[in-house]
Amino acid sequence: FALMLSTPNNLVAYHNGMKGGEWLKNLKRTELYGKTLCLFGIGNIATKVAERAKAFGMKVVAYDKYVTSSPVAQMIATPEEAVVDADYISLHLPLTDETCNLINKALFNHCKKSPVVINTGRGMCVDAEQMVAALKDGTVSWYCTDVYPSDPPSPDYPILACDRVTLTPHVGANSEENLARIGEETFDIIDELKKGGKI
Repeated sequence: FALMLSTPNNLVAYHNGMKGGEWLKNLKRTELYGKTLCLFGIGNIATKVAERAKAFGMKVVAYDKYVTSSPVAQMIATPEEAVVDADYISLHLPLTDETCNLINKALFNHCKKSPVVINTGRGMCVDAEQMVAALKDGTVSWYCTDVYPSDPPSPDYPILACDRVTLTPHVGANSEENLARIGEETFDIIDELKKGGKI
């Protein structure tokens, strides 16, 4: 959700401008209020994203092959229908044969707008070459990603050289608090197993 907040608010551009002696007062922000968020996948993380988006006044739709209803999103039957009115597309998918390169130029052709695409699922769910093409021709307005085909990505990974991207080094789960929670949950699982319980 931090990537979705930073992009329309131009935080990176404002910061770099100030550091470089530029006063970018005329670079306008846009609001999340009233915009449409399309989620791919509606598991635990995507549900939390949806809750935050709705708190900002966003409309939330979602596509998930294995889920037909959600308390936080309007479920859409196909990927193509899901993206039609999207201002933001946020990916929360595992990498499978079905999801590999699911996000591609053919899908973007169904968008009425030029969405911001945010990927915190798996890098290879996005066709990198086609994402570059979509950014260059304006089909996609911005691409934010925390995930790559490998950690770190190859130096020739095409997204690295692209404009209108925000890149982070796969740190979505890397907060001190979350790492502590993971440790606590692991301890609880081990303790339950020692008592003869089941996971």
